[in-house]
Amino acid sequence: MAVRKMSPGKVIILLLGVVFLLGIGTITVVSNRLTPSPYACQTQTLQTIPSLAGARFTITHTKCRDYTHKEFVSVYVQRFVAPDAPFYDHWFNPQTLIFRYHPETWASPLPSLSQTGNHTVQIAVPRVSQVDHQRAQWLYLKIQYNIGHVDHPIVAGHD
Repeated sequence: MAVRKMSPGKVIILLLGVVFLLGIGTITVVSNRLTPSPYACQTQTLQTIPSLAGARFTITHTKCRDYTHKEFVSVYVQRFVAPDAPFYDHWFNPQTLIFRYHPETWASPLPSLSQTGNHTVQIAVPRVSQVDHQRAQWLYLKIQYNIGHVDHPIVAGHD
């Protein structure tokens, strides 16, 4: 049985139809927020502790309004750099994530940070839904945790 060739005009019409249907599908998926968007998550800095145990700590809250509806609190650390230090000390001072968790509710209290020893910092939070990331050491600092209760005790990234 011989294969019949399609005319070039029919091939072009068929391709245009496929492209049109893919475009309509993409518009439908994006308009219903079924795909992640780079603007779906908003992060807000809630607290900055400029000098604790020789380091700077930042607590942020991130809320995502995409299909995942994630909400989490993160604690970052970076070297303490004096305001009058040379500009390159500020440029090459990245933040490092040391703790990330999902709060129990939107009104849950922030974690409290305190220095318990010469090179030891404690992060305390009364209750969390789930812990995503926990580090026990950062450079010279030992990090201890005092978490009252974890609703879903799954540790995804434990250093």
